[in-house]
Amino acid sequence: SLVMAAIGVGMTALVYGLVGIIVKLDDLGMMLMRQKSAAVQGIGRGLISFMPWFMRGLSIVGTLAMFLVGGGLITHNLGFLHDFLHAQH
Repeated sequence: SLVMAAIGVGMTALVYGLVGIIVKLDDLGMMLMRQKSAAVQGIGRGLISFMPWFMRGLSIVGTLAMFLVGGGLITHNLGFLHDFLHAQH
């Protein structure tokens, strides 16, 4: 039980940390654009132009994942629907 709690806390910290990094990537791009090196500025511009596409794709993938998880919960908990879908395979 203590191990499961530690895993839960660790996974939560990992996920929120990853989300925090994703949210701040555009700030990193702006910081890189202020540097003296043209190559580093190019990386910053690339990051700035990539992030809207990344966030849009992430929102689509996240929405699809939520539908799949929600649909799985519904179909597994409604016996008649679960049996019907199993019969269709």
